[in-house]
Parts: sequence; C-alpha cells; structure tokens
Amino acid sequence: MHEFSMVQALYHQVEEIARKHEAKKVVRIVVEVGRRSGMKPEFFKEAFVTFQETVPVLKDADLEIRSLDQDAELILRDVELEISEEAQLG
Repeated sequence: MHEFSMVQALYHQVEEIARKHEAKKVVRIVVEVGRRSGMKPEFFKEAFVTFQETVPVLKDADLEIRSLDQDAELILRDVELEISEEAQLG
C-alpha cells in the first residue's frame, strides 16, 4: 500500500519535530496531497489511522488532508504539538 509508506515517512518527519520540541504529544497534522502523489486522501487517512494505533505520540492526533491541484506529492504543512511544562520553561 503506497499510502502506508507515505504515512510512515510522514511519521518520521513529525517524530523529529516532536522530539526537537520535547512534545508530550502531537495534537494536529496538516498535509497537502498533490496529483503527483497518486494517493487518494481517504486511503491516506485510513493508513494514518492504522499507523496511529501503534505510535503513542500520534495516538490522539487529528489529521487534516488538503488536496492540491498541483504536481506536488505530499507536503507536511503544519504540526501542532502539546509541549511539556518543563520544555516550555527550559
């Protein structure tokens, strides 16, 4: 499933961002899916939900998928994190 490998790549990007900011969890992820990706947003969402069940930092994350009418593949547009108080004071 092409969508699952794309979700896995997205997870690695989000995980790095969360680690860098010492996040307790990921609240929201916004991605843009272009024509060149060959993905259908509903299949991408399904793959994300399946992957989400096995990744604690993504457990409660909402996924917003925007379709692009461009030749882009997949763009990570935004990640909203919940940061621990220790990291905020850091």
